[in-house]
Amino acid sequence: MSSIDQIFQHICQVVVNGKTLQNNSANRGIVTNWVHEDQGETLSASWFKKVLSEQPELADQLSWEVVQTPESRNTQLEQDKKVFVEVCKQHSLSACEANFGVWRSTGSIAGLAPATREEAAKYLGERIEQYNESLLQASPSELRAQVRYEADQKRVQDQKSEADEQLKAAQERDSHRGYPVLPSEWSGQKLDAAFIKNCSAEVQKLLTKRFGSSQLTARLRGLG
Repeated sequence: MSSIDQIFQHICQVVVNGKTLQNNSANRGIVTNWVHEDQGETLSASWFKKVLSEQPELADQLSWEVVQTPESRNTQLEQDKKVFVEVCKQHSLSACEANFGVWRSTGSIAGLAPATREEAAKYLGERIEQYNESLLQASPSELRAQVRYEADQKRVQDQKSEADEQLKAAQERDSHRGYPVLPSEWSGQKLDAAFIKNCSAEVQKLLTKRFGSSQLTARLRGLG
């Protein structure tokens, strides 16, 4: 480690209004430019303190981080745990310590272990309890709106399930007919859902005859 690096580490330990300087290249460049070597100034922690005491407005040019006390760290830990539990409920993940450690360090749910059978049952029970509680507190008009919403959702889900079954059957049928894979372009244009929707009936018939209806349907639905 160079002497400049060591000096800057000491500077980043100086507490200013409950904050310390972030140790990054941007801050280093700014602070270094404050040094007037022609006036006998040298980069040091004591010099840094003196500069900010004389010109406190310079602090606005820098990026800082709050100095955490043991109490604030514990508070943050508890807040993170609460958020993590909600994330686990939303994505059916295990709230184990190993998952919590990975999530807290990466901020991502990628690779986290799924919820255990007991956790999944607990999440479901809580969702049912919350749902029932919301119904008890709802007004008659809100209940009617909820019934309509659930009916609409069920209809959409039923339609999707039926479409999925039809597509699966078509794919099974077409798999025995030796159709080539549907290309990504056709006549110099991207062969996507928009193209299939807007092309002429003749082109649709040609594509269906050459590649099979199931591939066109899957492309329309963004599945292929």
